[in-house]
Amino acid sequence: MVLVSPGVWVVEDYDYPVYFSDGFYWYVDGGVWYRSRYWDHEFARYPREQVPGHLASLPHEQFRHYRGAPEAERVRPGRGEQPGANREARRERP
Repeated sequence: MVLVSPGVWVVEDYDYPVYFSDGFYWYVDGGVWYRSRYWDHEFARYPREQVPGHLASLPHEQFRHYRGAPEAERVRPGRGEQPGANREARRERP
């Protein structure tokens, strides 16, 4: 995952944008939002009016198959782990 703005991470090079912010993973499909504690499963529909504004306003198409800049901060969270948890031990270097 790559940090794309303060507090917002995105799964790199994925078929659709999956974000991590505010303790959850999020994605939007056809205007319908979903969230989960995991980046790859157990997504449940979530009310659009309750989605954090900093996520709703992102240019989602820009993050489809997104590749962060070489110097961007990256983490590789384990299953169910949140980005930045144990960051020093897991930080990837470009």
